[in-house]
Amino acid sequence: MRGQEPLADWLYGDREYEDDLRSGRDVVRRTLEVVQRLEQWLADVPAGGKTNFEGVRLFRFSFAPICFSVTELERLARVYRIVVNVRGTGSARLQEDLLRVMGRTGAPSLVPFWSELLTIKKARDPFSNKRRALALAALAYVVIRAPEPLVTDAVAALEAGLRHKGAVTRGEAAYYLATAFVERGESAPEEILDSLRSCARKKGALAPRYFARRALAALGSPLPTEPVDGVYAFKVWHHLDETTYRVVEVESKQSLDTLHSAIQQAWNWGNDHLYVFYVDGALRDERFEYAHDVVDEAGGYAMGIQIGELGLRPRHRLLYIFDFGNNHRFTVQCVKVRDRTGPGPFPRVVEAVGEPLAQYPAWYESER
Repeated sequence: MRGQEPLADWLYGDREYEDDLRSGRDVVRRTLEVVQRLEQWLADVPAGGKTNFEGVRLFRFSFAPICFSVTELERLARVYRIVVNVRGTGSARLQEDLLRVMGRTGAPSLVPFWSELLTIKKARDPFSNKRRALALAALAYVVIRAPEPLVTDAVAALEAGLRHKGAVTRGEAAYYLATAFVERGESAPEEILDSLRSCARKKGALAPRYFARRALAALGSPLPTEPVDGVYAFKVWHHLDETTYRVVEVESKQSLDTLHSAIQQAWNWGNDHLYVFYVDGALRDERFEYAHDVVDEAGGYAMGIQIGELGLRPRHRLLYIFDFGNNHRFTVQCVKVRDRTGPGPFPRVVEAVGEPLAQYPAWYESER
């Protein structure tokens, strides 16, 4: 996911480019040159004003080590605070460029700045979730890179993110908090685990529940399958025909791979292709990805995750893609979670409406 998830980029750079000091110095030099021009430019733009940032470019994806002085970092932070209060085309890209360059330093002196970014409130701010995610990634990177002892204020800021009003931010905080301790090879304090457990059990949006559960598993303190002896009902429909659907019941202890097989049986298709689930319902983030066990570099594997470990609640939707050539896309909506009563077997179809689409169109079959 290089170029998308910032912490993965920075850790990759630490492993593969740790000796590339020349490139790092070049990034610092060019960044300061751009910042100087930007300062001159912004001097004529009033707070809340509007300008065009399209021509301003920084090295956002530098893998080489970057080292600014404390004074230079204060200067970058000051410029960012001006940029964030100016509207205009290209603002989001410039903000991301600045934050990625600053985050790559792993500088403890920036912890107050990253904490500040978690509290910014602006009307009509499409960059807000991305800004907070970058701040959390940077805080985690500070924790990972710091020698003993822990940078406690960075850890505290990450934990505070678990209580943020934004569900996306709470999820990102859980992810980065766990990653920080895993990368350091340390056990998380019990108070951190308690905060994650609280986040994992709250109702509402999927992201914080899901990431908190994955964080607890990564830290060696997983929650039990939920419900322990329960059943999930999923309404499944193909994106080309939303009026035809099947409701499939699966036990909480059964895997996503079992759900895949149940969908194939419900559609009476041949289970002869690869597949992938995205448990957040969108094709965008491999942290939510669970694929067939022979798919290379998948975010996770469907055989290795139980339904009850995902934190699903009624109305949550998964995206299921089968046969990457024909790209069959299904919506899989959780419609009910209950304790198991009575005998199985599971999985099973409990409701069927309409005649499913053929796996292969007639013209395709004639050519096979």
